[in-house]
Amino acid sequence: MTLPAISGVGDGDQVRIYFRERGSTNDITINVAAASGDLINGSGSFTLDVQYESITLVANTTDAIWEVI
Repeated sequence: MTLPAISGVGDGDQVRIYFRERGSTNDITINVAAASGDLINGSGSFTLDVQYESITLVANTTDAIWEVI
């Protein structure tokens, strides 16, 4: 999945992702918008690879990053 660009969201907006069901090789890779230059805790992507794992991302518009909480 691809996150919206930080420039298009409000400071403090949140995205929550929950990895409910896992097949034999399925993972969820979360990417930032390609041309945005945004980051997720300093990286261009984040992967959920454990069933029932979840993540909450909070937009930090000052630093143009999605923070993992």
